[in-house]
Amino acid sequence: MKDRSLWYRDTLEAHNDLPPKLLLQVMGMSSNMLTHLDTSFCLSVTDEFLACLISKCRRLCHINIAGCSLVTDAAIRLVADAVKNLRTLIINECRLITCGAILDAVTAHKASLQRLEMARCLGMRQDPYKVGYIAEHCANVKYLNICWFSNYSEHAPILDMDVCKYAMLCPFLVSLDLGHTHATDHCLEVVAGCCKNLETLSMAQCFVTDVGLTKIGRGLNKMKSLNLADGQHFGDAGMFTIYRELKALEYLNLTRCFRLTNQCIQNVLIELPALKTLILKQCYKLDDSGLHHLMIRNTSPRLYYLDASSTLITKALIDRIRQVRQQLVINYQDCPYTRHVDCSQWGDFDAHAAALTTIGFFEDRHSE
Repeated sequence: MKDRSLWYRDTLEAHNDLPPKLLLQVMGMSSNMLTHLDTSFCLSVTDEFLACLISKCRRLCHINIAGCSLVTDAAIRLVADAVKNLRTLIINECRLITCGAILDAVTAHKASLQRLEMARCLGMRQDPYKVGYIAEHCANVKYLNICWFSNYSEHAPILDMDVCKYAMLCPFLVSLDLGHTHATDHCLEVVAGCCKNLETLSMAQCFVTDVGLTKIGRGLNKMKSLNLADGQHFGDAGMFTIYRELKALEYLNLTRCFRLTNQCIQNVLIELPALKTLILKQCYKLDDSGLHHLMIRNTSPRLYYLDASSTLITKALIDRIRQVRQQLVINYQDCPYTRHVDCSQWGDFDAHAAALTTIGFFEDRHSE
């Protein structure tokens, strides 16, 4: 612990479950310089630990305690009172933190706060009526994450009207995650009208139809990353505006968007020249006809990662694409037509079939 390099650290990351005493020693040596703290998913981090840390590190302005399940409202209220000029507060999956404590923190730092992530905080269900009030103190926030649990979405405390309030009161948003909330076409219309600088948007498993996608496509032409995973309510018509208008799009996630056709995927590849990552996982209708344009070099020339796992593409197509695009990484896990089946161990199939017919196997199955 006599390493002098620790005296000049401005960032401390401790993702493992390190002893709090050891962390405090390091932070004590760097207390005059430390501005960034990341103890995400350190289960040993408690309110007492944070209180001691904040008392020593007066320049702290970026705090990430995501997944620290022992942290309660008391620590967040201490952040509100003792930290000066807080710019980043990440409390994702802190299950004991409620909306009231978050409201106190954003109220105290509304002039400086630029990043707020409060995804999957179960404690927010204790006072969900305060979710909207938090938005009133987030005028300068650029990065906002309010997504919920994928298997618990029907109980999400973030309603459509709350999303509308954040969109109207946070005009400088660059990144917004609404995944698994009650967001609908109405709030997306507000987002498209108020958040013109938005570059990253996640709407996984939201109640979005073709109408909502049309609003997004026409209103957010700076979009670079779009997550539409588990979109069960939109189809090719909504995607038409997305690939015709969002020419800067680099990341597109269409996981389990079952209503999309192969023709739509073709158009996505042809119309989005900046696309770098395309996720088509478990799009069960997708087959070779949706991806065959990748054999042409000038189709999505920047594409470097394609996830087509659990689809109907064949190994033959993958081999032909790789001949043209050696740098393209393709994930085709669990694709039934890419598996090599060794039939040599089966022996004479006709002989087996004749034997089964003799004992009445096929007739019995047919009668069932």
